[in-house]
Amino acid sequence: MDIEHNAKNLLFLIAQLSADHPKSSAQLHGKPDDVLAGLRQLHLLHLITGTITHGSIKDPLGYQWASAENILLTKRGEAFKPV
Repeated sequence: MDIEHNAKNLLFLIAQLSADHPKSSAQLHGKPDDVLAGLRQLHLLHLITGTITHGSIKDPLGYQWASAENILLTKRGEAFKPV
């Protein structure tokens, strides 16, 4: 996945989230693997919070995610939300 595609995916995820209404990874639009990978990146950037279930596969960033619940944008994440 190239940088431009990755950035668009992250912005697409941010647009689906809010700081007030928690969502689960299953509620978000997109391929499940792409959604979970994007959420993990957003979490590493401190743009979201949530309850994470780790999978068994480990890569350079740590364990990949199996699911995420109670996902909310942080104040930092809200700054990237389209108006």
